[in-house]
Amino acid sequence: MFCESAFLGEPTAAGCMVREGRWKYATYLDGTQELYDVVADPGEWHNLADDTSSGEVANDLRAKVLAFWDPEGYLGRLATTPRARREKHFYEFSNQFMLGNGTVANARP
Repeated sequence: MFCESAFLGEPTAAGCMVREGRWKYATYLDGTQELYDVVADPGEWHNLADDTSSGEVANDLRAKVLAFWDPEGYLGRLATTPRARREKHFYEFSNQFMLGNGTVANARP
């Protein structure tokens, strides 16, 4: 499962995440990386991206994210994407999103 994050007010803060089995990996346009073992660390408190023992997992997931996301094409895609009237950052939870008709949907479990 892939998920792209876009920040309309700060497009260079965008990133993309992949979830595969027990692993969640994210990378951002600024080069920041995150890797979490969501089974051992469900709160995602311990970023393993720079942990040498997780290097193979991080490299494999990074390759998948880059192939899916194409970060070099991101800003061009963003420039051609229709904009909502409001940004989601005004809402209580970051995992809320706005549908095309302006309805705010809560993705919390």
